[in-house]
Amino acid sequence: MLKVNTNFILVIMSIIFSIIVAEAYLYVTNKITSGDYSNSIIMDRIRETGAHLIDMTLSDVIESLPDKYFVHPKYEHHPPPLANYERANLLTNFIKG
Repeated sequence: MLKVNTNFILVIMSIIFSIIVAEAYLYVTNKITSGDYSNSIIMDRIRETGAHLIDMTLSDVIESLPDKYFVHPKYEHHPPPLANYERANLLTNFIKG
């Protein structure tokens, strides 16, 4: 029987999903001609294309994201393993429906 590392699969799926969302984001933002837009407007526009979209920011707004989701809140704003794990769980729950 083939053993599968589910955490590895979740990370790969999260990366693929992030790329798809980024491409949709770029497509939609290029269609917005006004300088007056927000994340919710962009997400609504992406949803209008028929894409299934989940918010994986782990916070209502990025400015209120807890420090635990940064490698170092002052010097290094890349996500640590905890943030990647929680995003993978969001994606897993989304896929499972």
